[in-house]
Amino acid sequence: MAFRTEASGGRTAPREAGAASLRGKVPAEALDLFPDRWERLGDVVVLRIPAPLAPWSALVGEALARVLGCRAALENTRGVVGEFREMAAPVLWHDGSRADPAVTVHREHGILYALDASRIMFSSGNVEERARMGRLDCRGETVVDLFAGIGYFAIPIAKRTGATRVVAVEKNPVAHRFLLENARLNRVGAVLEPVLGDNRETPLPTAQRVLLGYVGRTAEFLPRAFEVADPAGATLHYHDTFGVDAWREEAEGRVRTAAEAAGFRVEAADTHAVKSYAPAVVHAVVDARVRHAP
Repeated sequence: MAFRTEASGGRTAPREAGAASLRGKVPAEALDLFPDRWERLGDVVVLRIPAPLAPWSALVGEALARVLGCRAALENTRGVVGEFREMAAPVLWHDGSRADPAVTVHREHGILYALDASRIMFSSGNVEERARMGRLDCRGETVVDLFAGIGYFAIPIAKRTGATRVVAVEKNPVAHRFLLENARLNRVGAVLEPVLGDNRETPLPTAQRVLLGYVGRTAEFLPRAFEVADPAGATLHYHDTFGVDAWREEAEGRVRTAAEAAGFRVEAADTHAVKSYAPAVVHAVVDARVRHAP
């Protein structure tokens, strides 16, 4: 989850307004550390609390939420971890209006994403990549998303690209539940087929487009992508993290190596950075057009 500072729109900046509301309740030296970065998802805000502010974390969460017009504040305590890409973001404060205060609906480029922000990741740094997926021309294609999550890429593809069929595989049952909900919210049930399961074990159709929207160990799943890819021609969207010095060469090299091992050839490859992932690490995506080698 990428934290960001939101513009104040000419008003007092949220950080200053939130800190000002706590004067007299929190020591001044601690208030100097009031957060200046956060993630707003629908009507909840997710933030990190510096250690010196921890004794007043509920007050800080409430102050920022009220300034931003949010109904709940959550604390990101560890980031995204594990194979299920799970969050640990307990609720600091909520206004009592909902039984599940961490559940929200986030709107982005006209797409609705329901999620439990205390358990499900949502990276603002991938915003342009999600929009780009909705601009693809997938007319007549069967698309397989091997790491669907809550539908980050599968929903915009199903809604906007003309794809005939989008098979969205997700292993995390919590994420899968919201994938089902997002298919309903965005009215793509006629195109999107949510599948709960491990993409390595789930029977999948031959696809003209395969999405690998996972980072960290994605190269391990390239052989599976080539098993699914249409031998007559398919496009792979392979996401992963790479060293900043030679990320294009490293990214395309992984795809070409996996293609050769699967009996495919890469006819064209376009690689671009999605975002900075860590110091000296780039999150990049390779769009590779592949075909079975004669």
